[in-house]
Amino acid sequence: MSVMGKPVLYSYWRSSCSWRVRIALNLKEIPYDIKPVSLVKGGGEQHCNEFREVNPMEQVPALHIDNHTLIESLNILQYLEETRPHRPLMPADPVKRARVREICEVIASGIQPLQNLVVLIYVGEERKKEWAQHWITRGFTAVEKLLSSSAVISSFLPAVPPTITKQSTGVLKELNIGNFTSHMEEMGNVGEQAYGAPYFFETNDAALFKLLDIINALLYLS
Repeated sequence: MSVMGKPVLYSYWRSSCSWRVRIALNLKEIPYDIKPVSLVKGGGEQHCNEFREVNPMEQVPALHIDNHTLIESLNILQYLEETRPHRPLMPADPVKRARVREICEVIASGIQPLQNLVVLIYVGEERKKEWAQHWITRGFTAVEKLLSSSAVISSFLPAVPPTITKQSTGVLKELNIGNFTSHMEEMGNVGEQAYGAPYFFETNDAALFKLLDIINALLYLS
């Protein structure tokens, strides 16, 4: 539970979904505490009865805030945006917001969940690399086309910094899919950014968030 009104984020350090929430909290300058939940220790702390009361889906993240406990990262981010409009995380124009969300949806629903630990365990050791590469390639091929045809980048993001979607690619690559994406160097914008940005390998949160701070639309990506 929160202490003196301070939000508490149930998080695992390798969870890209948790990264989404952590990044948004930092960008919005919302003080918070982290309650670590190991997804591997003892078979996974997320499966214990105590955490099941926090999140019946037995997943991170969960955020206790304003005397409520919220689950699902995109839902949490929308709540933060609606209740704490300081330093908005989405563009004002409805069409631009829709364009951002469609790219985010491809990543959040069509790529990332298929790489979750529970899915890869079910697929099995022999097939998990092939499985991951198939869905990652399919998803990022779509993202590449959306980026190429969309006015999102030029309309509200600075010209020099990476886009929100490219940030998500890097975080996803480093924290969720490891060497499954070695083939992505061929994927133009997405592959170039995922492999070329040194801050994807930054381990200091303060430094990472400082770099991400220039992107006011990072809200929905991991």
